[in-house]
Amino acid sequence: MEASLSMEDSTFQLPSEFFLPRNEFISSLKAIAASAIIIGISHLIILFTLTTRNNTKPKPNQRTTSQVFKASYQITHLLVNLYFGIYAIYICFINPHSHDVFYGNVLDKNTYRHIFGHEQYCIFGAVQVGYNLWSLPVGILFAKEPPPMIAHHISVIVICTLTATSHFGYRLHAPFLLGMFEISSVPLSIMNFLKDHEHDEHLKSLIGKSPFLQGLGVQMKAIFALLFLGIRIILGTPHVYHTIRGAYTSMMLMGMEGCGMNFVLRGWIFMVLLGQVVLFLLQLYWAMLILKGIFKMFNSKKGKGPEKRA
Repeated sequence: MEASLSMEDSTFQLPSEFFLPRNEFISSLKAIAASAIIIGISHLIILFTLTTRNNTKPKPNQRTTSQVFKASYQITHLLVNLYFGIYAIYICFINPHSHDVFYGNVLDKNTYRHIFGHEQYCIFGAVQVGYNLWSLPVGILFAKEPPPMIAHHISVIVICTLTATSHFGYRLHAPFLLGMFEISSVPLSIMNFLKDHEHDEHLKSLIGKSPFLQGLGVQMKAIFALLFLGIRIILGTPHVYHTIRGAYTSMMLMGMEGCGMNFVLRGWIFMVLLGQVVLFLLQLYWAMLILKGIFKMFNSKKGKGPEKRA
């Protein structure tokens, strides 16, 4: 039996099953596995290429094993984030239904449309799960990522598994939150790569020959700050609000008589709600660090103004 109730002048039939139909569910699991395997193999290829190149250098100029690994890790992140960004730009700006997934959906007051349907965007959740299933162990064991990044990986896995496999998927917001968000990570990856390889003789030689590359680090910082604050905070907050509201509403709906959802599944929704709050707080924390860096930069420039004559 399916439970139903009225909200925002519409009657909606709640799904009697928590998970998507078998075919869609299996497709999502395959996409998760394929993503993790493809990303893992790509990382190994990049690592092998960088290691081979490093071994051809004279001993004094060779990077350590950990430095080579970190570089391969950063390049892999850059490529994955680039994929998410390009695909999300297509969905949000070029796709015929771009209005609905970019900004039109944040004006929709019907909570059900923010929770259910839009299975065509399961791929965003599936690839994000595969990506973070690869990134989590590698980040802990080899890249030595800080606790906030580990918390980020775990939260994404919990949330995006639901997006990829459940009727309660909040997929209307997936192209923006799981795709457009990653655009800001592209300049961040370039910034980190340049910072970690500032003493590399070959890279220094390339930068010295190009006026554009000489200012690349500063350009990437400015672009990163603009994209992060613009996409993740200003444009992203309404999307986050609807997914958090949707998760809370889902818990209420699953407790209705006749819905057929057990305590474990409601617990999963609660973990998703908690994960969404954690991710949003992390976004605010990183935004605060970015703003702090911007203010510090302007203050340092102000302090370097022309000296007054006695």
